[in-house]
Amino acid sequence: MGSSWIGGGSTVRLPGEGGVPVEPLPEKEQFYLQTILTLFRLIREFSLDLNELGADRFKDRNRQVEELFKTDEQLQRLEERFEGHKDVVLAYIDREKEYFQDKDAEFKNIIELLISGMTDLNKENKAFNVRLYDKNVTLEEITQLNDIRQIKEGVRQEVAEMKQHIREKQEQDSKHMDELTRNVAVLKVDLEKARHDSLTDGLTGALNRLAFDTTMGQMVSRSEIVWKPFAVLMLDVDDFKLVNDQYGHAVGDRVLLALVEMGKSVIRKDDLVARYGGEEFVIILPETSFKQAMKKAQLLCRSIAKTDYQIDDARPNDKLSFTVSIGVSTLRKDDTVESLVDRADKAMYQAKHLGKNQVVGEENSGTSLISKLWPS
Repeated sequence: MGSSWIGGGSTVRLPGEGGVPVEPLPEKEQFYLQTILTLFRLIREFSLDLNELGADRFKDRNRQVEELFKTDEQLQRLEERFEGHKDVVLAYIDREKEYFQDKDAEFKNIIELLISGMTDLNKENKAFNVRLYDKNVTLEEITQLNDIRQIKEGVRQEVAEMKQHIREKQEQDSKHMDELTRNVAVLKVDLEKARHDSLTDGLTGALNRLAFDTTMGQMVSRSEIVWKPFAVLMLDVDDFKLVNDQYGHAVGDRVLLALVEMGKSVIRKDDLVARYGGEEFVIILPETSFKQAMKKAQLLCRSIAKTDYQIDDARPNDKLSFTVSIGVSTLRKDDTVESLVDRADKAMYQAKHLGKNQVVGEENSGTSLISKLWPS
């Protein structure tokens, strides 16, 4: 069967008698498109958020190709971009594999050092025990002598040698323990770094999506046992694509970093900032009411909007400012992680629809609570 691009009202040939052209099925066409877009998002979700892998550039490239499928781009153009993008995806997969292989080799090396050190220590302990046993045999032989002076002198010599053996053993043990302690310290640091990297967004230092999902799941589950409501702020940088197009991706990355730093500056120590995806971020506010969350969101929105950022040290007068749209939701008795985040996400998109640079709260008793904030 021949294949044809489905879209733009064109006809397709379906299996059948003579391959008779038939009109495309809109529902099936929509399903195909949604499937493609979902696969693009899944590729981004499965990529590690590590700077050394170029994760942000990869995700941005993936997002650009995804956007083409939403447009009326010609089939040839789509095929060319997608063909090139396959190489990008495969290259990124290879980098991830190499990263894991390197980390695995590092951990194996540390574990081998620890095992080797413990083995050497065990061998030395056995040798030391043999030497002590030999000395005990010698002492027993000395006690069989009839001359008390010979006994005294023999015991003195053997005791002196035993003390020397013990001092040497203590020095060896001390060196081995120091080495093992250093190796354990290195292993602990590497494990902590691996754990930190696995839960942290490499670009911004915020929690990554995995850490966010895990934390949210734990908080919702705990609230089912002991009711502890909390709030979620969903933030999205307004017109972020224009920032990238006008200033470049390096400046776009710095905008995201500035957003996280500003977010951390206005929240409490126990509050959490996570990168949800792309230019979208989430802030979790434990034990926070809806009213308190709205105030915090307003403060953050206002602080970001009124701040100018220097783009280049060589051009101090060249400044950039940006805004965010924020949606707010709080935990309800029957909430799941998905329902709570979905309400915040819808409120954030409503803020976008209403003109951006503002805070919108979830619907409460059928009335949407809205707070517009314009730059001062």
